[in-house]
Amino acid sequence: MTKTLIVLTLLISGELIKTPIPFEGTVHECWEKGDWVRKELSVYQGPGPTQGWYLKDGTGMFIGFICE
Repeated sequence: MTKTLIVLTLLISGELIKTPIPFEGTVHECWEKGDWVRKELSVYQGPGPTQGWYLKDGTGMFIGFICE
């Protein structure tokens, strides 16, 4: 049973932010929630050398998430 979804974002300053979100469910459900969070917080820009998921507020990039 997964208990935490940790969202990883990289700010323009170079700081890596780990934001824990309480979560109860299976690993599969956690992955679905992580994908939903990614789409809510960021927008994809690409293709090219600067491609990636950029935060909608312009402060950095969505790097990924971890289900623990």
